[in-house]
Amino acid sequence: MYEFVKSLLPKEVLDITDVNHLRDLREFFDSRVQEEKQKKENANIEKYRPIYEGKFMLEYGKQWDGPVAVPNEDDILIVKINKLDFVGNGFIRADVDVINIKYSTPRHELKTGLTADEYGEITLDTYHDGQYSISINDDSYASKFRTKRIKDPVFLTKEQVKEYIDEVVKLQKEQIKNFSEKVGL
Repeated sequence: MYEFVKSLLPKEVLDITDVNHLRDLREFFDSRVQEEKQKKENANIEKYRPIYEGKFMLEYGKQWDGPVAVPNEDDILIVKINKLDFVGNGFIRADVDVINIKYSTPRHELKTGLTADEYGEITLDTYHDGQYSISINDDSYASKFRTKRIKDPVFLTKEQVKEYIDEVVKLQKEQIKNFSEKVGL
């Protein structure tokens, strides 16, 4: 196992018996390993930075359809990617701000009552996440783990994000107006 390493080292290094010197060597090589790992990690971040950083990405939440979770296009996540922090196998960790728009919840009638009608539901959540995971389109990961290739990300312009937000505000105002009129406010 160590034969290759031994073949690279000069005899003077191999003959060292002083424990302190050996520890210094260990610390030296451990430091070199960490430097090389950091270079590789930085190169990966630089590869994905122009694709993701500073952009708005559209994602969808999931809902259960029998035994599997499927995308729910009424559960919209708009993710503003502020800064990439880490690239793993098939994912990126990033500092993000998220707005989550839900137009309806599956099985909503169970929450409001089976006889409820004329209801509308639009919920809005916003949050900051310093460790948000984003799946990336990485063929090497997909083939290594025999998973399906992840779809290319969908990016939005600021104008498109504003359209989503304006639509939510409009619909919420309509719901409040309808309720207020019905109850005489």
